[in-house]
Amino acid sequence: MTDTTSLRDLLLARLPGSGLSAEEQALLRDLLPAAQPRNGRRSGAVYLRSITASGWRGIGPAATVRLNPGPGLTLVAGRNGSGKSSFAEAAEMALTGDNFRWQGRTQVWKKGWRNLHEHSAPEVAVELCFDAGSDGEGAKEPVTVRRIWHGEGLEESRTVVE
Repeated sequence: MTDTTSLRDLLLARLPGSGLSAEEQALLRDLLPAAQPRNGRRSGAVYLRSITASGWRGIGPAATVRLNPGPGLTLVAGRNGSGKSSFAEAAEMALTGDNFRWQGRTQVWKKGWRNLHEHSAPEVAVELCFDAGSDGEGAKEPVTVRRIWHGEGLEESRTVVE
């Protein structure tokens, strides 16, 4: 991935491995808007403000990791079993609907995505905030991307953007 790769290009590159039918892939290609010309200017950056999960992997009742949004490196440290990987995988699942670490694993591995002790519907979410870009638009309201499960299977979920 380069700095000039658009989100549209990234999504289109993932379509062949998505498991969607050729018809569904064609429909998504038609729905994705063409990349807007950048006029040599960078648009505002997107930062992760928080990750929330409930009933997901090692996280039972709803819990949130709040992050300090901004440029630079963010480290999340904690003892083994404290939920670091569960939160990272929750963020990835909320944004992509998949987890790279699970690819090529057996079904037994993939079945462990629900928390064994929390019986409410699993949910993961990320809150994103947008920095003012060089286009002068200024900072925008935060956006939450939430994935909510309505069935027993990992694929039985829907995504809501608020």
